[in-house]
Amino acid sequence: MQKKTQHITNIAALGLLSLMLYISACAPQSVEEAATKQEEEARAKLDYSLFNPIIALCKDSLTEARIKSLYATIKNPKVIENEEHAEEFFDRREKLIVNLETCFEDIIRADSSVNLFKDSIQDALATLGIRVVSVDKGILDLAGGAILQERLSNVSTPIYQYYRRLRFAEADSKGGEYPYMNLRDEMQIIEIAEKMQEKAPNNAYTREVTPSFKKALRPLTDIYLYEEPTAITCMAVAHLSRDHYPYASDIDLHKEFVRKYPNSKYAVIVSRILENTSRMNTKDTLYAIVLDTFEEAKDYDAYHHCEEKVIEYMRDKKLDVPHVIMYSKGNKNYCSAAYRFYPEKEEIEKALEKLNRPQAKIIKLNYRNHQWVQVD
Repeated sequence: MQKKTQHITNIAALGLLSLMLYISACAPQSVEEAATKQEEEARAKLDYSLFNPIIALCKDSLTEARIKSLYATIKNPKVIENEEHAEEFFDRREKLIVNLETCFEDIIRADSSVNLFKDSIQDALATLGIRVVSVDKGILDLAGGAILQERLSNVSTPIYQYYRRLRFAEADSKGGEYPYMNLRDEMQIIEIAEKMQEKAPNNAYTREVTPSFKKALRPLTDIYLYEEPTAITCMAVAHLSRDHYPYASDIDLHKEFVRKYPNSKYAVIVSRILENTSRMNTKDTLYAIVLDTFEEAKDYDAYHHCEEKVIEYMRDKKLDVPHVIMYSKGNKNYCSAAYRFYPEKEEIEKALEKLNRPQAKIIKLNYRNHQWVQVD
C-alpha cells in the first residue's frame, strides 16, 4: 500500500512537472528573451572585426557585449517585430553610448593624444548610427542618429515614427563650433513636433519631445542684430551678449524657415520678427520693452520661468515676444520676457505703440563691467 501511494505521488509529481514545462513552453516569451534568442543565432555568424579598435580601447566586456548585441539586430532587423522591440533597441543603444562616453573620457584623460576621429573608430560607430560630436577638455559628446528607419516604418505607429525622426534630427543638430550657424535640423524638429501636437496632443511621445521642441524654437525666434562699425551680425539665444562666439547665426536661415515651412504656426511669428528685428550696437545704452519680469532667487529659477513665458506668448497668444533678457538692478538679478530692444529711445517708443499691450513697459539698460544694469 505504501509503495502504491508513493507510485501515485511520483506520477502526480511528474504530471505537475510536465504541466509546468508545458505552460513554460507555451507561455509567450518576453520581448527581450525573444529578441535575445534570435540575436544569439545571428550573432554567432557575424564578423565583428570592424569593432576591434573600440573593443581594444575600452577593454570592457559589457561594452563589447552591447556592441555585438546592437550589431546583430542591425544586421538582422526582422527581430524587431513591433514598437516595443524598437524602443528596446534604442534603449540599448543609449546605454551603449553611456558606456562609450565613460570609456572614451577615461582614455582621453589618461592620454590626450588618442584620436577618436580616426576613420576606423568613426566607421565602426557609424555602423551603429553613432557619431562623435565633440571632444572638449576630456568631455565627450556622442549622438545616436538615424538607423533602421525602413524597419520602423513597417512595425511601429506613425506617432512613434515621428518621435524617432525628431530624435534623429536632434542628434544631427548637435556639434559645430558655432551651433546656430546651421538651424535646418531645428527646423525639422519644429515641423515634426507640430505634426505630433496636431495628430496626438496627449500622446506620451508628444509630451516627451516638448523640451526638445522649445529648445529648437529659441534660436529661430530669439534673435537680434549686433551692429558694429564694420559688420552686422545676427545673434541667436545670446541674452544681450556682444560675443560672436558661440551666438553668431545667419539671418538667411530664419528667412528660409518662413519660406520653407509656411504652414508652421511659428512662420508668421518669425516673419514679424524679421520685419522689425531687435538691434544693439557698441554703445553702452539699450532700451527694451518687457512684459513679464522674474527676480532670481536661491530657490527660484527666474530664467526657466522667463523662458516658459516667452514660449507661452508665441504658442498660445500668437505674439512675437521672443527674447529672454537678463540684467541686474541694485543687488538683485532679473530675467524678463522682452518684445524688442533698440539703442534708440525713439525706435523703442514706436515699437511700444505698435505692440499695444497694457502690461508692456520700457526699461533703460546700461552696459557696465560686462553686464547689463537697469538704470531707471
